[in-house]
Amino acid sequence: MDSALATSGKSVVRYDYKGIEGLHLGVDYRFAEERDGNNEVKAPYTKPNGDDVYPIKNGYGVGAVYTFGDATVAAGYTRDNYKSETNAKHHKDAWALGGKYKIDALTLAADYTGSFEKDDGGKTRLNAFRVGAKYQVTDKVAVYGNYAYGVEKSKSDSMTTEEVVYNKFMLGSEYQIHKSVFTYVEGGLFKTKTTKYGAPSNTVKKETEKNIGVGLRVYW
Repeated sequence: MDSALATSGKSVVRYDYKGIEGLHLGVDYRFAEERDGNNEVKAPYTKPNGDDVYPIKNGYGVGAVYTFGDATVAAGYTRDNYKSETNAKHHKDAWALGGKYKIDALTLAADYTGSFEKDDGGKTRLNAFRVGAKYQVTDKVAVYGNYAYGVEKSKSDSMTTEEVVYNKFMLGSEYQIHKSVFTYVEGGLFKTKTTKYGAPSNTVKKETEKNIGVGLRVYW
């Protein structure tokens, strides 16, 4: 599972602090990204593919990363406020916490992420975690993998309407061909189980997605 935090924006101001060795603090504020002809935040709309879009009104975030010795810990929080179809508030809170520790050639990592979205009687909550490991076989070759699990529940008027359970596995290997260039091969398995609750009976849908990728990573 990827982090539930808001990680990008088209109109953002940001401040970073690195005055303490090993510590990196950051705060940001995100402005509205879609406006109409009157310079008002655009009203919610539906894309041709059927996806509903709720334009962001504003948002903010705060995060921290601290490295000490062979360990690193990080935490973050974001809040997004969206344009609603009614006078009811529509917002999403997201948070994440993680860490990694290096033991010789082995690096272990774990993180947790969650979110809570509320909109006019509807609520969606996500809780997910991920564990991973990376082993440096040689100076240029490494193997790695991770496993992620998450549950997302949607409610309407206090009744659960949908539950989605995620399971994700990934294995990969990389080879350093230059100081900042790596080639890699990865394989992944992504399973979802979606349960929709309602009369006359609940419906369950299971999906499995398999991926194999080969490519280059360039670090600037």
